[in-house]
Amino acid sequence: MSETLVELFERAKADDKVAFGEIILRFEPLIRSVSRVNGVLNEDVAQEVREEFLQKIYERVGQK
Repeated sequence: MSETLVELFERAKADDKVAFGEIILRFEPLIRSVSRVNGVLNEDVAQEVREEFLQKIYERVGQK
């Protein structure tokens, strides 16, 4: 059975790096969809979105 996002966030609060990775993987389709420029995936944009998303997760769970 797959963990819920709430469960993953709880693990992330405990500084579980695997949980952070799982959260990113769950949102990867969205990250890739917003990282398209003229219909083509821009990996540089995708990486920036991942980094910003990860920073927001850290803020949300009370990390650095």
